[in-house]
Amino acid sequence: MSFEVKTETTISASAARVWEVLVDFAAYKQWNPVISRVACQLHEGAKGKAYFTMGAAGNVPISIVIEQVKPKVELSWSGGPRSLFHGTHYFRLRELDDGATHVAHGELFEGAAVRFTHGLMRSKVVPVYQSLTDALKRRCEA
Repeated sequence: MSFEVKTETTISASAARVWEVLVDFAAYKQWNPVISRVACQLHEGAKGKAYFTMGAAGNVPISIVIEQVKPKVELSWSGGPRSLFHGTHYFRLRELDDGATHVAHGELFEGAAVRFTHGLMRSKVVPVYQSLTDALKRRCEA
């Protein structure tokens, strides 16, 4: 079973500017309300950790593998046990004719545990991902 969280926005900035913000992992803590840090090299197949802000639990590290690095087009990574609860987190960019950038941000969750968390993910995870998308927009337009 699978479940996809997907948010979208249009950012009044070039795809180059959005890409610059997305790949500046060290600066995530300055603007990103969901992922405080990514400790990983930026190339496909690189292994590292993404630190997710989880309220009282603090920053929870998740082991990740960089899946796609297509400058100004797509950044994605995956993590979690494949058969139980595996996610592929993505940012997909498309520069528009007016110089703005359309961003699709989300995650595809797969595995046996997805069927048991579907309702929770719809009610809790979607708004959290939207908050990250909104924060990315603010950062890029500043």
